[in-house]
Amino acid sequence: MENGKEGRQATSVNTPEAEKVDFSELMRRKLAAMPRRSPEELAAIEAKRAEKEKDDVRREIVRKLAVLKKDVGERLDPFKRATVDTFEVYDPEQEKTLRRVREYIDDIETNVAAGNGAFLIGPPGTGKDHLAVAIAREAVIRLGASARWLDVATLRSELRDAIKSSKAEKRTLGPYLKADVLILSDPIPPGSGLSDFQADALFRLIDGRWRQLRPTLITANFRTEQEAEGILGSQVVDRLSHGGLRLRCQWGSFRRRGDHGGDS
Repeated sequence: MENGKEGRQATSVNTPEAEKVDFSELMRRKLAAMPRRSPEELAAIEAKRAEKEKDDVRREIVRKLAVLKKDVGERLDPFKRATVDTFEVYDPEQEKTLRRVREYIDDIETNVAAGNGAFLIGPPGTGKDHLAVAIAREAVIRLGASARWLDVATLRSELRDAIKSSKAEKRTLGPYLKADVLILSDPIPPGSGLSDFQADALFRLIDGRWRQLRPTLITANFRTEQEAEGILGSQVVDRLSHGGLRLRCQWGSFRRRGDHGGDS
């Protein structure tokens, strides 16, 4: 009986070891059966993989720029029209503003990560939207960020039906809350104000993005920051200006020169 126990114990001890040996042998055979590649072949495979990754990144950038273009239209096309280099300078004040925009773009990774936006004010036709789209464009290209553009007409239209349902409102504002960079163009309609509901929704949009460190770039036809605070409210202006650019675009209209009609 003792010999039988010893035999069973020996078997139970040896079986796992035998399985381990069999597994190792199986892996050795599989590896031996795999085709051997030269260093040149391995380098070519790695280069092909890296190129595919770059192509995927490029396609995603093009897709995100196309989304932004759909928002802004042909006149502010981020692919070729609304760039920093295509912004025409004909006034010394523009040179100062453009220099600050370039400085923001040079450090765009830090600015976007910190949620630093931009607040551009000035009379109509001075290219504020052009500059805002140019900034968003660089965020897409350099960081792979998503970017959206929203004007007051779109905001009012999309909120009109949402007033009856908080769920509908969340669906309406959701894409703009989630965008890595948002451009708000002329959030207050000329000659009138927003309803209480619309003004509240606008504040929640700006505040929600501010809390999530998502930069908002706002362009508005105000001549002074005091005027902006009086209409938008100090809380909104404070959040838009926090850590970001505050630019006064006080020069003649592009449109009156016959150039870039449609830039605000």
